[in-house]
Amino acid sequence: MGQYDTFTNYLQKDFGTTLDKIHEAYGETLEDHQRSNSDKKVSMLILIAIDNFVLSEDIASILGISIATVNRFLKNFKELGLIARVGSYKTGYWQFCS
Repeated sequence: MGQYDTFTNYLQKDFGTTLDKIHEAYGETLEDHQRSNSDKKVSMLILIAIDNFVLSEDIASILGISIATVNRFLKNFKELGLIARVGSYKTGYWQFCS
């Protein structure tokens, strides 16, 4: 399965479930915040799919969010087994996991 297929499967199967869990945990008062964060997460995954050598600083600059937020989202993606970093920070790249 290629990177695009992995990303597509995640969006079709797991992304909605993840949002449902967040919604149950935090309630409707954070719905706008959740939607905003989920949009940023999807945008991050798209950026990684387009350029798997993209750095955290570049993602932060493109999306207009802090590097800390980018790193928090990336950590979450890694914990979910969605992406992995291959190689070093400067010369490595992101890989979508199957």
